[in-house]
Amino acid sequence: MLNSRKLVRALALAGLFALGGVSSYAQICSGLLTTTNLGVRPEGLTELTGDIVVNCTATSTTPGGGAILPTDFTVLVQLTTGVAITNSTTTVNPTMTFTPGTGTLVNVAYPGGLVNAISFQASGVTSSAFTIGGIRINANAASAAGISSVLATLIITTVSTGGTTVLPLANNPSLVATILPKSLNFSIIGGSSANATTGSAVFPICVSNTGVSGFFRFTENFSNVLRNQAQEGPGATNGTYVRIIVSNIPSGITLLVPNGVLTTGNNVLRPISGISGTSATGISTGYTPNTGAGSTPGGDPSYSGGYGAASSEFIYWVESVGASGGGTSNSTATVDSLSIPFIARYTGSPSIGLGTATARGGLGPVGTTTAIPRFADITDQANSFGTTSCSTTLLYPYVTTAAGFDTGIAIANTTADPSPLATPNQSGTCTINAFGTYGSGATVPGAGTTPTINAGTVWAASLTDSPIFAGGSAMGAGFTGYLIAGCSYQLAHGFAFVSTYGLSGANSVAQGYLALVLQQNTGSRTMGANIEALNN
Repeated sequence: MLNSRKLVRALALAGLFALGGVSSYAQICSGLLTTTNLGVRPEGLTELTGDIVVNCTATSTTPGGGAILPTDFTVLVQLTTGVAITNSTTTVNPTMTFTPGTGTLVNVAYPGGLVNAISFQASGVTSSAFTIGGIRINANAASAAGISSVLATLIITTVSTGGTTVLPLANNPSLVATILPKSLNFSIIGGSSANATTGSAVFPICVSNTGVSGFFRFTENFSNVLRNQAQEGPGATNGTYVRIIVSNIPSGITLLVPNGVLTTGNNVLRPISGISGTSATGISTGYTPNTGAGSTPGGDPSYSGGYGAASSEFIYWVESVGASGGGTSNSTATVDSLSIPFIARYTGSPSIGLGTATARGGLGPVGTTTAIPRFADITDQANSFGTTSCSTTLLYPYVTTAAGFDTGIAIANTTADPSPLATPNQSGTCTINAFGTYGSGATVPGAGTTPTINAGTVWAASLTDSPIFAGGSAMGAGFTGYLIAGCSYQLAHGFAFVSTYGLSGANSVAQGYLALVLQQNTGSRTMGANIEALNN
Protein backbone atom coordinates (compact mmCIF):
# COMPACT_ATOMS: atom_id res chain seq x y z
CA MET A 1 0.00 0.00 0.00
CA LEU A 2 1.27 3.47 -0.89
CA ASN A 3 2.16 5.50 2.19
CA SER A 4 0.21 8.78 1.74
CA ARG A 5 2.40 10.59 4.24
CA LYS A 6 5.54 9.72 2.26
CA LEU A 7 3.83 10.84 -0.96
CA VAL A 8 2.99 14.31 0.37
CA ARG A 9 6.55 14.71 1.65
CA ALA A 10 7.97 13.71 -1.72
CA LEU A 11 5.75 16.13 -3.61
CA ALA A 12 6.69 18.95 -1.27
CA LEU A 13 10.41 18.28 -1.76
CA ALA A 14 9.96 18.18 -5.49
CA GLY A 15 8.24 21.57 -5.35
CA LEU A 16 11.11 23.04 -3.38
CA PHE A 17 13.70 21.89 -5.88
CA ALA A 18 11.59 23.13 -8.79
CA LEU A 19 10.99 26.63 -7.36
CA GLY A 20 14.46 27.10 -6.01
CA GLY A 21 14.20 27.63 -2.26
CA VAL A 22 12.44 27.49 1.03
CA SER A 23 10.68 30.80 0.44
CA SER A 24 8.58 29.14 -2.20
CA TYR A 25 6.45 27.81 0.65
CA ALA A 26 5.08 31.35 0.83
CA GLN A 27 3.41 30.89 -2.55
CA ILE A 28 0.31 29.89 -0.59
CA CYS A 29 0.64 32.75 1.93
CA SER A 30 -2.66 34.51 2.64
CA GLY A 31 -2.42 38.17 3.48
CA LEU A 32 -4.25 40.81 5.46
CA LEU A 33 -4.63 44.20 3.74
CA THR A 34 -4.70 47.24 6.03
CA THR A 35 -4.71 50.88 4.93
CA THR A 36 -4.57 54.38 6.31
CA ASN A 37 -7.49 56.58 5.31
CA LEU A 38 -6.26 60.14 4.68
CA GLY A 39 -8.50 63.15 4.20
CA VAL A 40 -7.50 64.91 0.97
CA ARG A 41 -8.17 68.43 -0.28
CA PRO A 42 -10.69 68.58 -3.15
CA GLU A 43 -8.67 71.30 -4.92
CA GLY A 44 -5.53 69.14 -4.96
CA LEU A 45 -4.04 67.68 -8.15
CA THR A 46 -1.39 65.63 -6.32
CA GLU A 47 -3.02 64.63 -3.04
CA LEU A 48 -1.28 61.94 -1.00
CA THR A 49 -3.33 58.84 -0.20
CA GLY A 50 -2.86 56.59 2.81
CA ASP A 51 -0.29 53.82 3.12
CA ILE A 52 -1.19 50.28 2.04
CA VAL A 53 0.18 47.48 4.24
CA VAL A 54 0.10 43.74 3.47
CA ASN A 55 1.04 41.22 6.17
CA CYS A 56 1.50 37.53 5.45
CA THR A 57 -0.75 35.85 8.01
CA ALA A 58 -0.65 32.16 7.07
CA THR A 59 1.61 29.77 5.20
CA SER A 60 2.45 26.17 4.89
CA THR A 61 4.85 24.75 7.41
CA THR A 62 7.95 26.78 6.68
CA PRO A 63 11.32 25.78 8.11
CA GLY A 64 11.90 28.08 11.04
CA GLY A 65 8.19 28.54 11.57
CA GLY A 66 7.97 32.06 10.06
CA ALA A 67 5.33 33.28 7.66
CA ILE A 68 7.01 34.91 4.68
CA LEU A 69 5.96 36.37 1.36
CA PRO A 70 6.89 34.84 -2.00
CA THR A 71 10.43 35.47 -3.15
CA ASP A 72 9.23 37.16 -6.35
CA PHE A 73 5.83 38.69 -6.93
CA THR A 74 3.91 41.48 -8.66
CA VAL A 75 1.38 43.79 -7.02
CA LEU A 76 -1.24 45.62 -9.07
CA VAL A 77 -2.85 48.47 -7.13
CA GLN A 78 -6.08 49.68 -8.68
CA LEU A 79 -7.97 52.64 -7.22
CA THR A 80 -11.64 53.51 -7.55
CA THR A 81 -12.69 54.03 -11.17
CA GLY A 82 -12.52 57.72 -12.05
CA VAL A 83 -9.59 58.44 -9.71
CA ALA A 84 -6.37 59.23 -11.58
CA ILE A 85 -2.94 58.55 -10.08
CA THR A 86 -0.78 61.62 -10.76
CA ASN A 87 2.72 60.43 -9.77
CA SER A 88 3.36 59.44 -13.37
CA THR A 89 3.62 63.10 -14.40
CA THR A 90 6.77 63.54 -12.32
CA THR A 91 9.93 61.61 -11.57
CA VAL A 92 8.68 60.94 -8.03
CA ASN A 93 7.22 57.43 -7.83
CA PRO A 94 5.41 55.62 -5.03
CA THR A 95 7.52 53.35 -2.82
CA MET A 96 7.42 49.80 -1.51
CA THR A 97 9.24 48.95 1.70
CA PHE A 98 9.69 45.56 3.37
CA THR A 99 9.68 44.83 7.11
CA PRO A 100 10.89 42.76 8.75
CA GLY A 101 13.33 41.37 6.25
CA THR A 102 14.39 42.67 2.88
CA GLY A 103 13.37 42.82 -0.74
CA THR A 104 14.22 44.61 -3.94
CA LEU A 105 11.79 46.73 -5.95
CA VAL A 106 12.72 46.05 -9.59
CA ASN A 107 10.00 47.98 -11.42
CA VAL A 108 7.24 50.53 -10.91
CA ALA A 109 4.92 50.91 -13.88
CA TYR A 110 1.69 52.62 -14.85
CA PRO A 111 -0.30 50.13 -16.95
CA GLY A 112 -1.30 51.62 -20.27
CA GLY A 113 -4.90 52.80 -20.39
CA LEU A 114 -5.40 52.43 -16.63
CA VAL A 115 -4.99 55.92 -15.16
CA ASN A 116 -6.13 54.61 -11.78
CA ALA A 117 -3.61 51.77 -11.54
CA ILE A 118 0.06 51.20 -10.72
CA SER A 119 2.11 48.03 -10.50
CA PHE A 120 5.16 46.99 -8.46
CA GLN A 121 7.57 44.12 -9.06
CA ALA A 122 9.47 42.72 -6.09
CA SER A 123 12.40 40.31 -6.10
CA GLY A 124 14.51 38.49 -3.52
CA VAL A 125 11.97 39.02 -0.76
CA THR A 126 12.71 37.61 2.70
CA SER A 127 9.97 39.56 4.48
CA SER A 128 6.57 38.83 5.93
CA ALA A 129 5.11 42.29 5.18
CA PHE A 130 5.40 45.22 2.81
CA THR A 131 4.10 48.79 2.70
CA ILE A 132 3.19 50.84 -0.37
CA GLY A 133 3.26 54.61 0.15
CA GLY A 134 3.48 57.85 -1.76
CA ILE A 135 0.57 57.31 -4.18
CA ARG A 136 -0.87 60.69 -5.19
CA ILE A 137 -4.18 61.34 -6.92
CA ASN A 138 -6.05 64.10 -8.73
CA ALA A 139 -8.65 64.77 -6.04
CA ASN A 140 -10.04 67.75 -7.92
CA ALA A 141 -11.15 65.70 -10.91
CA ALA A 142 -12.48 62.95 -8.64
CA SER A 143 -14.43 65.48 -6.58
CA ALA A 144 -15.91 66.98 -9.75
CA ALA A 145 -17.04 63.47 -10.72
CA GLY A 146 -18.82 63.07 -7.39
CA ILE A 147 -16.30 60.63 -5.88
CA SER A 148 -15.64 61.03 -2.17
CA SER A 149 -14.21 57.65 -1.10
CA VAL A 150 -11.11 56.17 -2.72
CA LEU A 151 -10.60 52.42 -2.38
CA ALA A 152 -7.45 50.48 -3.20
CA THR A 153 -7.80 46.98 -4.66
CA LEU A 154 -4.65 44.80 -4.69
CA ILE A 155 -3.90 41.80 -6.89
CA ILE A 156 -0.72 39.99 -5.81
CA THR A 157 0.56 37.34 -8.20
CA THR A 158 3.53 34.97 -8.19
CA VAL A 159 4.89 33.07 -11.13
CA SER A 160 6.42 29.66 -10.79
CA THR A 161 7.06 26.73 -13.05
CA GLY A 162 3.70 25.52 -11.96
CA GLY A 163 1.89 28.61 -13.27
CA THR A 164 0.55 31.85 -11.82
CA THR A 165 -0.75 32.03 -8.27
CA VAL A 166 -2.92 34.86 -6.95
CA LEU A 167 -2.48 35.36 -3.24
CA PRO A 168 -5.71 35.75 -1.27
CA LEU A 169 -6.07 39.00 0.69
CA ALA A 170 -8.50 39.72 3.48
CA ASN A 171 -10.04 43.22 3.66
CA ASN A 172 -9.53 43.82 -0.06
CA PRO A 173 -10.40 46.47 -1.28
CA SER A 174 -9.68 48.96 1.49
CA LEU A 175 -10.14 52.71 1.96
CA VAL A 176 -7.05 54.89 1.33
CA ALA A 177 -8.53 58.40 0.99
CA THR A 178 -11.63 60.46 1.66
CA ILE A 179 -12.08 63.55 -0.50
CA LEU A 180 -13.18 66.27 1.89
CA PRO A 181 -15.33 69.34 1.17
CA LYS A 182 -13.86 72.70 0.19
CA SER A 183 -10.58 73.34 2.01
CA LEU A 184 -10.45 77.09 2.61
CA ASN A 185 -12.75 80.05 2.95
CA PHE A 186 -11.43 83.43 1.83
CA SER A 187 -12.80 86.79 2.90
CA ILE A 188 -11.78 90.38 3.51
CA ILE A 189 -12.06 91.98 6.92
CA GLY A 190 -11.50 95.58 7.88
CA GLY A 191 -10.27 97.40 10.93
CA SER A 192 -7.06 97.60 12.85
CA SER A 193 -6.92 94.04 14.18
CA ALA A 194 -7.44 90.50 12.98
CA ASN A 195 -10.42 90.27 15.35
CA ALA A 196 -12.42 92.82 13.40
CA THR A 197 -15.83 91.92 12.04
CA THR A 198 -15.58 89.38 9.24
CA GLY A 199 -17.31 89.67 5.92
CA SER A 200 -16.84 90.54 2.28
CA ALA A 201 -18.46 93.96 2.12
CA VAL A 202 -16.59 96.61 0.21
CA PHE A 203 -14.68 99.05 2.42
CA PRO A 204 -15.05 102.63 1.20
CA ILE A 205 -11.64 104.20 1.51
CA CYS A 206 -10.49 107.75 1.32
CA VAL A 207 -7.00 106.97 0.13
CA SER A 208 -4.32 109.24 1.52
CA ASN A 209 -0.55 109.13 1.80
CA THR A 210 -0.88 107.14 5.01
CA GLY A 211 -3.16 104.52 3.53
CA VAL A 212 -5.78 102.35 5.17
CA SER A 213 -5.68 98.72 6.16
CA GLY A 214 -7.65 95.52 6.18
CA PHE A 215 -6.93 91.79 6.27
CA PHE A 216 -6.98 88.98 3.74
CA ARG A 217 -8.49 86.15 5.80
CA PHE A 218 -8.14 82.40 5.12
CA THR A 219 -9.90 79.87 7.35
CA GLU A 220 -9.54 76.10 7.10
CA ASN A 221 -12.74 74.10 6.85
CA PHE A 222 -10.92 71.10 8.34
CA SER A 223 -7.54 70.57 9.93
CA ASN A 224 -4.24 70.13 8.09
CA VAL A 225 -5.02 72.14 4.97
CA LEU A 226 -1.97 74.39 5.32
CA ARG A 227 1.18 72.25 5.50
CA ASN A 228 4.91 72.72 5.31
CA GLN A 229 6.98 70.64 2.91
CA ALA A 230 7.60 67.81 5.37
CA GLN A 231 3.90 67.62 6.21
CA GLU A 232 3.05 67.36 2.49
CA GLY A 233 4.67 63.93 2.50
CA PRO A 234 7.05 61.92 0.28
CA GLY A 235 8.08 63.61 -2.94
CA ALA A 236 6.86 67.08 -1.92
CA THR A 237 8.82 69.94 -3.49
CA ASN A 238 7.30 72.71 -1.39
CA GLY A 239 4.84 73.56 1.34
CA THR A 240 1.30 74.72 0.63
CA TYR A 241 0.95 78.11 -1.01
CA VAL A 242 -1.84 80.59 -0.43
CA ARG A 243 -2.52 82.94 -3.33
CA ILE A 244 -4.21 86.33 -3.31
CA ILE A 245 -4.98 87.96 -6.66
CA VAL A 246 -6.15 91.55 -6.29
CA SER A 247 -7.76 92.93 -9.45
CA ASN A 248 -8.99 96.29 -10.68
CA ILE A 249 -6.64 98.21 -8.40
CA PRO A 250 -7.40 101.89 -9.00
CA SER A 251 -4.62 103.94 -10.54
CA GLY A 252 -2.36 105.64 -8.03
CA ILE A 253 -2.85 102.90 -5.40
CA THR A 254 -0.14 100.53 -4.14
CA LEU A 255 -0.93 97.49 -2.00
CA LEU A 256 1.56 96.61 0.73
CA VAL A 257 1.72 93.32 2.62
CA PRO A 258 4.04 91.91 5.32
CA ASN A 259 7.07 89.72 4.78
CA GLY A 260 5.89 87.08 7.22
CA VAL A 261 2.67 86.05 8.93
CA LEU A 262 1.78 83.48 11.58
CA THR A 263 -1.35 81.36 11.57
CA THR A 264 -3.35 80.51 14.69
CA GLY A 265 -1.82 77.02 14.48
CA ASN A 266 1.74 78.42 14.52
CA ASN A 267 2.40 77.92 10.82
CA VAL A 268 4.80 80.56 9.51
CA LEU A 269 4.14 81.83 5.99
CA ARG A 270 6.73 83.68 3.91
CA PRO A 271 6.25 85.43 0.58
CA ILE A 272 7.50 83.61 -2.51
CA SER A 273 8.49 86.69 -4.51
CA GLY A 274 7.62 90.25 -5.33
CA ILE A 275 7.53 91.53 -1.76
CA SER A 276 10.58 93.33 -0.42
CA GLY A 277 11.61 95.62 2.39
CA THR A 278 10.01 96.07 5.79
CA SER A 279 9.35 99.10 7.90
CA ALA A 280 9.43 99.27 11.68
CA THR A 281 5.85 98.01 11.73
CA GLY A 282 6.72 94.92 9.73
CA ILE A 283 4.67 96.05 6.75
CA SER A 284 6.28 95.90 3.34
CA THR A 285 7.51 99.23 2.03
CA GLY A 286 7.66 98.07 -1.55
CA TYR A 287 5.92 95.61 -3.84
CA THR A 288 6.65 94.48 -7.38
CA PRO A 289 3.91 92.34 -8.97
CA ASN A 290 4.94 88.72 -9.46
CA THR A 291 5.22 88.33 -13.22
CA GLY A 292 7.47 85.29 -13.61
CA ALA A 293 8.77 82.14 -12.03
CA GLY A 294 9.17 82.27 -8.30
CA SER A 295 12.15 81.63 -6.10
CA THR A 296 12.74 78.70 -3.77
CA PRO A 297 11.18 76.59 -2.36
CA GLY A 298 10.62 74.63 -5.62
CA GLY A 299 7.84 74.80 -8.08
CA ASP A 300 6.67 77.60 -10.27
CA PRO A 301 4.26 80.00 -8.58
CA SER A 302 3.80 82.18 -11.66
CA TYR A 303 0.22 82.89 -12.62
CA SER A 304 -0.95 83.23 -16.20
CA GLY A 305 -4.69 83.42 -15.70
CA GLY A 306 -6.84 86.37 -16.70
CA TYR A 307 -8.25 88.27 -13.77
CA GLY A 308 -8.16 91.58 -15.62
CA ALA A 309 -5.91 94.59 -15.83
CA ALA A 310 -4.28 96.32 -12.89
CA SER A 311 -3.86 93.05 -10.99
CA SER A 312 -1.28 92.02 -8.42
CA GLU A 313 -0.67 88.53 -7.07
CA PHE A 314 0.65 87.83 -3.59
CA ILE A 315 1.93 84.31 -2.89
CA TYR A 316 2.90 82.94 0.52
CA TRP A 317 4.21 79.46 1.31
CA VAL A 318 4.03 77.52 4.56
CA GLU A 319 7.56 77.48 5.86
CA SER A 320 9.31 74.37 7.17
CA VAL A 321 9.40 74.08 10.94
CA GLY A 322 12.27 76.06 12.38
CA ALA A 323 13.35 77.58 9.04
CA SER A 324 14.20 81.29 9.02
CA GLY A 325 12.83 81.72 12.50
CA GLY A 326 9.73 79.75 11.58
CA GLY A 327 7.26 78.04 13.84
CA THR A 328 8.30 75.10 15.96
CA SER A 329 4.98 73.34 16.38
CA ASN A 330 3.07 73.60 13.11
CA SER A 331 -0.44 72.42 13.85
CA THR A 332 -2.03 69.59 11.89
CA ALA A 333 -4.69 68.64 14.43
CA THR A 334 -6.63 71.89 14.78
CA VAL A 335 -8.57 74.03 12.33
CA ASP A 336 -6.22 76.86 11.43
CA SER A 337 -6.79 80.43 10.25
CA LEU A 338 -4.59 83.07 8.69
CA SER A 339 -4.98 86.84 8.51
CA ILE A 340 -2.64 88.74 6.18
CA PRO A 341 -2.77 92.52 6.74
CA PHE A 342 -2.65 94.83 3.76
CA ILE A 343 -2.29 98.56 3.26
CA ALA A 344 -3.82 100.42 0.33
CA ARG A 345 -1.55 103.42 -0.07
CA TYR A 346 -2.05 106.48 -2.26
CA THR A 347 1.00 107.05 -4.45
CA GLY A 348 -0.46 108.94 -7.39
CA SER A 349 -0.42 112.69 -7.79
CA PRO A 350 -2.52 114.74 -8.01
CA SER A 351 -5.45 112.33 -8.47
CA ILE A 352 -6.32 108.67 -8.03
CA GLY A 353 -8.62 106.32 -9.84
CA LEU A 354 -11.96 105.66 -8.22
CA GLY A 355 -13.54 102.22 -8.10
CA THR A 356 -13.71 98.91 -6.27
CA ALA A 357 -10.81 96.47 -6.11
CA THR A 358 -11.68 92.80 -5.82
CA ALA A 359 -9.57 89.98 -4.43
CA ARG A 360 -9.50 86.24 -5.00
CA GLY A 361 -7.87 83.80 -2.62
CA GLY A 362 -7.06 80.12 -2.82
CA LEU A 363 -4.45 77.38 -2.65
CA GLY A 364 -1.34 77.10 -4.81
CA PRO A 365 0.84 76.62 -6.66
CA VAL A 366 -1.11 76.36 -9.91
CA GLY A 367 -0.08 76.43 -13.54
CA THR A 368 2.81 73.97 -13.17
CA THR A 369 3.36 70.30 -13.98
CA THR A 370 6.21 69.68 -11.56
CA ALA A 371 5.36 71.09 -8.13
CA ILE A 372 4.07 68.77 -5.41
CA PRO A 373 1.60 69.62 -4.08
CA ARG A 374 -0.21 71.61 -6.74
CA PHE A 375 -3.81 72.69 -7.02
CA ALA A 376 -6.54 73.59 -9.47
CA ASP A 377 -7.07 77.30 -9.98
CA ILE A 378 -10.03 77.58 -7.62
CA THR A 379 -10.53 80.79 -5.66
CA ASP A 380 -13.14 82.61 -3.60
CA GLN A 381 -13.83 86.22 -4.54
CA ALA A 382 -14.50 89.09 -2.18
CA ASN A 383 -14.58 92.85 -2.56
CA SER A 384 -11.33 94.26 -1.22
CA PHE A 385 -11.75 98.00 -1.00
CA GLY A 386 -13.44 100.86 -2.78
CA THR A 387 -11.66 104.15 -3.35
CA THR A 388 -13.05 107.62 -3.07
CA SER A 389 -10.99 110.75 -3.33
CA CYS A 390 -9.65 112.25 -0.13
CA SER A 391 -12.07 115.13 -0.17
CA THR A 392 -14.57 117.28 1.65
CA THR A 393 -17.62 118.83 0.03
CA LEU A 394 -18.96 122.04 1.61
CA LEU A 395 -22.40 123.55 1.08
CA TYR A 396 -22.92 127.32 1.54
CA PRO A 397 -26.74 127.35 1.43
CA TYR A 398 -27.15 131.12 1.01
CA VAL A 399 -24.86 133.64 -0.62
CA THR A 400 -25.77 137.00 -2.21
CA THR A 401 -24.24 140.02 -3.91
CA ALA A 402 -27.65 141.63 -4.62
CA ALA A 403 -29.25 144.76 -3.12
CA GLY A 404 -25.99 146.17 -1.83
CA PHE A 405 -24.84 142.99 -0.10
CA ASP A 406 -21.66 140.98 -0.44
CA THR A 407 -20.77 137.49 0.83
CA GLY A 408 -17.33 136.56 2.06
CA ILE A 409 -16.41 132.89 2.23
CA ALA A 410 -13.55 131.16 4.02
CA ILE A 411 -12.26 127.58 3.81
CA ALA A 412 -9.95 126.12 6.46
CA ASN A 413 -7.71 123.09 6.05
CA THR A 414 -7.81 121.54 9.54
CA THR A 415 -5.65 118.46 8.87
CA ALA A 416 -2.98 120.01 11.09
CA ASP A 417 -3.74 119.43 14.76
CA PRO A 418 -1.94 118.93 18.08
CA SER A 419 -0.82 115.69 19.74
CA PRO A 420 -2.23 113.18 20.46
CA LEU A 421 -4.49 113.60 17.42
CA ALA A 422 -1.52 113.55 15.02
CA THR A 423 -3.69 113.66 11.89
CA PRO A 424 -1.61 113.21 8.71
CA ASN A 425 -1.32 116.58 6.99
CA GLN A 426 -2.96 116.96 3.62
CA SER A 427 -3.18 119.80 1.14
CA GLY A 428 -5.23 120.54 -1.95
CA THR A 429 -7.44 122.93 -3.81
CA CYS A 430 -11.18 123.52 -3.70
CA THR A 431 -13.47 123.83 -6.72
CA ILE A 432 -16.19 126.45 -6.24
CA ASN A 433 -19.51 125.86 -8.02
CA ALA A 434 -22.22 128.54 -8.00
CA PHE A 435 -25.95 127.81 -8.37
CA GLY A 436 -28.51 130.64 -8.54
CA THR A 437 -29.59 133.62 -10.61
CA TYR A 438 -28.80 137.28 -11.34
CA GLY A 439 -31.54 139.86 -11.16
CA SER A 440 -30.39 141.05 -14.57
CA GLY A 441 -30.62 137.56 -16.07
CA ALA A 442 -26.84 137.38 -16.58
CA THR A 443 -25.12 134.00 -16.90
CA VAL A 444 -23.77 132.45 -13.74
CA PRO A 445 -20.00 132.06 -14.05
CA GLY A 446 -18.49 128.56 -14.36
CA ALA A 447 -16.68 126.74 -11.59
CA GLY A 448 -13.34 128.07 -10.43
CA THR A 449 -10.48 126.64 -8.39
CA THR A 450 -8.82 128.08 -5.33
CA PRO A 451 -5.06 128.16 -4.83
CA THR A 452 -3.59 125.22 -2.88
CA ILE A 453 -4.73 125.36 0.73
CA ASN A 454 -2.09 123.80 2.97
CA ALA A 455 -2.69 122.08 6.29
CA GLY A 456 -3.26 124.58 9.08
CA THR A 457 -4.14 127.50 6.78
CA VAL A 458 -7.32 129.35 5.77
CA TRP A 459 -8.29 130.76 2.37
CA ALA A 460 -10.83 133.61 2.14
CA ALA A 461 -12.44 135.62 -0.66
CA SER A 462 -15.17 138.13 -1.45
CA LEU A 463 -17.73 137.00 -4.00
CA THR A 464 -18.20 140.52 -5.33
CA ASP A 465 -14.52 141.27 -6.00
CA SER A 466 -12.37 138.10 -5.88
CA PRO A 467 -11.55 136.38 -9.23
CA ILE A 468 -12.39 132.88 -8.04
CA PHE A 469 -14.59 131.60 -10.89
CA ALA A 470 -13.89 130.38 -14.43
CA GLY A 471 -11.63 132.62 -16.46
CA GLY A 472 -10.56 134.56 -13.39
CA SER A 473 -13.91 136.28 -13.03
CA ALA A 474 -15.56 137.54 -9.85
CA MET A 475 -19.20 137.00 -9.06
CA GLY A 476 -19.98 140.70 -9.32
CA ALA A 477 -23.19 142.32 -8.11
CA GLY A 478 -26.78 141.06 -8.39
CA PHE A 479 -26.39 137.32 -7.65
CA THR A 480 -28.38 135.26 -5.13
CA GLY A 481 -28.02 131.49 -4.68
CA TYR A 482 -25.75 128.89 -3.04
CA LEU A 483 -22.26 127.49 -3.43
CA ILE A 484 -20.82 123.98 -3.31
CA ALA A 485 -17.07 123.76 -2.74
CA GLY A 486 -15.37 120.44 -3.45
CA CYS A 487 -11.98 120.26 -1.67
CA SER A 488 -9.36 117.62 -2.53
CA TYR A 489 -8.44 116.97 1.10
CA GLN A 490 -10.20 115.81 4.23
CA LEU A 491 -11.36 117.91 7.16
CA ALA A 492 -12.16 121.09 5.25
CA HIS A 493 -14.49 123.48 7.07
CA GLY A 494 -16.12 126.65 5.83
CA PHE A 495 -17.57 129.95 7.02
CA ALA A 496 -19.73 132.52 5.22
CA PHE A 497 -20.29 136.17 6.18
CA VAL A 498 -23.10 138.13 4.51
CA SER A 499 -22.96 141.91 4.99
CA THR A 500 -24.03 145.19 3.40
CA TYR A 501 -21.36 146.21 0.91
CA GLY A 502 -19.54 149.46 1.63
CA LEU A 503 -21.93 150.62 4.35
CA SER A 504 -21.21 151.10 8.03
CA GLY A 505 -22.84 152.39 11.15
CA ALA A 506 -26.59 152.19 11.68
CA ASN A 507 -27.20 151.19 8.06
CA SER A 508 -24.93 148.11 8.11
CA VAL A 509 -26.30 144.53 8.35
CA ALA A 510 -24.21 141.35 8.80
CA GLN A 511 -24.74 137.66 9.48
CA GLY A 512 -22.34 134.69 9.52
CA TYR A 513 -22.79 130.90 9.46
CA LEU A 514 -20.79 127.67 9.16
CA ALA A 515 -20.83 125.80 5.86
CA LEU A 516 -22.47 122.38 5.93
CA VAL A 517 -20.34 119.29 5.21
CA LEU A 518 -21.98 117.00 2.65
CA GLN A 519 -21.68 113.23 2.98
CA GLN A 520 -19.14 111.53 0.72
CA ASN A 521 -21.69 109.54 -1.24
CA THR A 522 -21.92 108.59 -4.87
CA GLY A 523 -25.15 108.97 -6.76
CA SER A 524 -28.25 110.81 -5.65
CA ARG A 525 -28.25 112.50 -2.23
CA THR A 526 -31.92 111.53 -1.83
CA MET A 527 -31.83 107.79 -2.44
CA GLY A 528 -31.47 104.87 -0.02
CA ALA A 529 -28.41 104.94 2.21
CA ASN A 530 -27.27 108.17 0.53
CA ILE A 531 -30.07 110.25 2.04
CA GLU A 532 -28.48 113.49 3.14
CA ALA A 533 -27.62 114.01 6.80
CA LEU A 534 -25.53 117.14 7.24
CA ASN A 535 -23.29 118.59 9.88
CA ASN A 536 -20.61 121.23 10.18
